[in-house]
Amino acid sequence: MLPDAELSLPQTVVILNRGKACAVCRRKKQRCDGAKPSCGPCAKIGKAGQCTYKPESASARSRELRDHLHALEGSIQVLKVKQPKGADRVANLTPMYSTFQLGTVSFSSSPKSSSPSPSPPKSLESSPSPPRSLRTLSSPGPLDVPASLRDPLPAMLKDQVPDSLSDILIDIFLENRWQHLYEFSTSRILAGRRLPPSHPDSIHPALLDAMCLLGCMYSRRVVFHNYEKLFLERLNRNLANSLYHMDRIYDFTMASTLKGCYYYMKGRVREGHYIISSTARFALACRLHQIDSCSLEASKASPLLGPPRDLVDLGDRIYLFWGLFCMDRIGSLIANLPSAFSKENEITTMWPCPPEYYSDGRAHTCSESSAPFFLRHTSEAWSSSKANNNVHAFRAKSVALLYRTAVLAKGAGDPLEGMSILSKNPQACKDIISDITVLEKSLSHLAASVEQYRLKCTLGNDAPHDAMLVFSIASIQAAYIHLCSILAEQDNTWYRRRLQAAKKSTTIIKEILATGSSSLHVSVCLMWTCVYEVLALEWSKLGALGDERGVALIQGDIDNLYGALELYAKVFPFKINLHIQYLKKFNIHGTWTLST
Repeated sequence: MLPDAELSLPQTVVILNRGKACAVCRRKKQRCDGAKPSCGPCAKIGKAGQCTYKPESASARSRELRDHLHALEGSIQVLKVKQPKGADRVANLTPMYSTFQLGTVSFSSSPKSSSPSPSPPKSLESSPSPPRSLRTLSSPGPLDVPASLRDPLPAMLKDQVPDSLSDILIDIFLENRWQHLYEFSTSRILAGRRLPPSHPDSIHPALLDAMCLLGCMYSRRVVFHNYEKLFLERLNRNLANSLYHMDRIYDFTMASTLKGCYYYMKGRVREGHYIISSTARFALACRLHQIDSCSLEASKASPLLGPPRDLVDLGDRIYLFWGLFCMDRIGSLIANLPSAFSKENEITTMWPCPPEYYSDGRAHTCSESSAPFFLRHTSEAWSSSKANNNVHAFRAKSVALLYRTAVLAKGAGDPLEGMSILSKNPQACKDIISDITVLEKSLSHLAASVEQYRLKCTLGNDAPHDAMLVFSIASIQAAYIHLCSILAEQDNTWYRRRLQAAKKSTTIIKEILATGSSSLHVSVCLMWTCVYEVLALEWSKLGALGDERGVALIQGDIDNLYGALELYAKVFPFKINLHIQYLKKFNIHGTWTLST
């Protein structure tokens, strides 16, 4: 029976919501009335001074608003602080890639999660439709930031971008421009940037927007990524205005090219190829494929562009053409779509020279037409002046030969794809053998020229130069592998040649591993896939024969290549599980951590 004193206590119980008890009661696991500054149980036992409460956690709504406030503060800092040069390098890229195809090989990646971006203003959502991947994919929810608190900068920048912001983004783009397979005069860009918009030599807004768009993509700062959609909207609008008014058509062509590069870099390869291919056809209409003389008076420029102002302007047009040529050819192979340059025999544009040659006038004596190369792939095409032996010309030539060999291998039935030349009729076989002979000579001449050039330079001194050189070497070896694969299953000589080409690729790969990531170009990994496959096939063959020493030797080359793929995956923003999904079937590297 309870004492009278206890019977006299009120029989009511205070029930608190979970998590509201003080620290003392929580530790003792006893009931707490939640009174403040000290609860009843603590006051009763004389521990009022020890009664404390855990600070209340901010609500999801408060956290959302606080995070957005930080984003707004970052946007304000963008307009105040200019980043030092070199702060944004290609090794810190953060754009996302999606799925695309290289022939029958699937390329896919899992984009990294990032902090949420501010929702775009309504005015942008109702304007002409941007690409789907840049729209907000999720539906508005109860925690969405209200329109009154959204980032005001996109609306402010819709019509006029402050110079402080565009200068930062253009600097970032110019530092990474060499990833886009063509060159141009940066001094001309910077000089035109400072001219008033009404000046005929000023940069068209479309080109400024294109450079800012890619600058946003290359930047490490997430706050810049939030404005890619804005600059893409501005770019589309200004491209239309430029074409409608026939205003600064060269800037239009260059801006459209950079727009295609943006889609390529975002993994939207078919859209990127459509843009690049359309721009390439426009360049053909402007006769950029027939610049066969450094004489400004003898220029065959279309009325759309007008004659070049000087030799530097002529050099920029040559660079633009060959950049479009390379991007169109590579995009055609990746997307398995037609190329815009269907008639190579009409191309006469001179091979590109180093930029300084156009500035100091040496291009007058060193330039060389590309017509012999495209009209006949024989030794006669390589017997003229060697003045065009530079990385810019090597890149264009290697891509041209890579495309030709890949198309020939596909038509002949590349054994790597499970087909055989023996299934062809005799006349087809004869024609294919003839083409193989011609292309093999062209590749040998080009490889010899590059090898001679390599004796004069070492990797690690100039990132853009090194990346172009590595890209050219990788393209030549990949072309040779495709060429040899046509006959490798029927003729052991071609099989050994193919293996030798793959092993030669590992030589430059060892140099890359020794010097770091500065020599990597964004497209070079496409060339290494076939190298890995050839080495893996030899590894399997030697293993079946029980040749342990041979397996160990080839394993070293494969490990070096895998190390280069690891480095590539760290340098660039996308994970290369597109290649991994195809190559891990050989089960040489069991974990394949590159796809994570």
